Amino acid sequence: MKIPKNSSAAPSNSAFILAGEASGDRLAARLMDAGGQVFQDISWFGVGGPQMSAHGLEKLADMEALSIIGFGDALRHLKTLTHLADELIDAILTRQPEYVFTVDSKGFSLRFAKRLRRALKGGSYQPKLVHMVAPTVWAWGAWRAKKFGQIFDYIFCLFPFELPYFKSQTANAVFVGHPDADGKARPMPDRNSGVHILLLPGSRRKEIECHLPLMLEACEKLLQNHPELRFSLPLLPHLHMLAAPLLAKSGLQEYVDLNDSKVDKAFEHAHFIIASSGTVTLEAAIAGVPGVVIYHLSLVNRLFAKLFFKPETPVLPDIILGTDAYPFLIPPDLSTANIVQLAERGLQDIAAKNAEMARLSNQLKAELSPDGQPFDIRLVAALRAL
Repeated sequence: MKIPKNSSAAPSNSAFILAGEASGDRLAARLMDAGGQVFQDISWFGVGGPQMSAHGLEKLADMEALSIIGFGDALRHLKTLTHLADELIDAILTRQPEYVFTVDSKGFSLRFAKRLRRALKGGSYQPKLVHMVAPTVWAWGAWRAKKFGQIFDYIFCLFPFELPYFKSQTANAVFVGHPDADGKARPMPDRNSGVHILLLPGSRRKEIECHLPLMLEACEKLLQNHPELRFSLPLLPHLHMLAAPLLAKSGLQEYVDLNDSKVDKAFEHAHFIIASSGTVTLEAAIAGVPGVVIYHLSLVNRLFAKLFFKPETPVLPDIILGTDAYPFLIPPDLSTANIVQLAERGLQDIAAKNAEMARLSNQLKAELSPDGQPFDIRLVAALRAL
């Protein structure tokens, strides 16, 4: 991928920003919006998705280039990712933005920042490096805090319990909170037209390829016992071309509504979810929607997780609260039959499950926003302090 060079340096109030997946695109767009309130006439360039583009991003590469899953995938794409990092660094050195922001995409962000530090060494141009979404030190170990804490100038943390991990590091760790904490549990939707199940296979190409066929097989079996069920599949528009053939092959077009609704809106009408593990589970928990969580892992990634991943569950809201609200399946237990079994269990008393999740939503909000401040206010304050 060749990134076009800009022969003239950008204005001093420009900023580079990078995000590599849908959740990062959403967070980065919020950061750009907050930056517009802090930095006068700031211009943005870098890597991102549709939400960042809508906020004025000059896109040097699409975020799909960074949609890498796990350790094995990163190794296979190392050469391509290294080349992309060098191209982006060349653009930064040419344009000399005052700030360099990386949002999530932790593996690439760290390698990219290290290479940028080496390229900057000894020069008069020294931008501030800011990473948003701290590494999951509470899941993988405190060693990750050291790696990030030595490379970045600032780390914007989404969770208050992350700050102590960075006390001994040179980076300034700042709690900005999580945007989902601004939400609230939706009223349980009416069931007169049937129970509505939301299918959330993920936002990466490989996640859809691995998860959606299993989900659709589970839908087919669930319909045999529950013909009143209806299903929605909200995906970003550019992912429809990937999902549509899988849906057609399943023969479930009549029962599964493939659409481009925003997930937060889709939660308003959902009684239950079958979702891939990720930040979407936190959104679901804040909205008060129960469900089943799955995630496919290759053998290499499974071994890596077994060696280094500490929590007993990969489901974010359950990690935060120490609960087991969302049953989960990963290989070798990930199968259509097991998805159906767990979904059947959850559907037995769907009203009680939704009431339980509404209580969990309040607990999560208290944990993620102990001071009650909205996310955007904290984010603006963090940017002012840079």
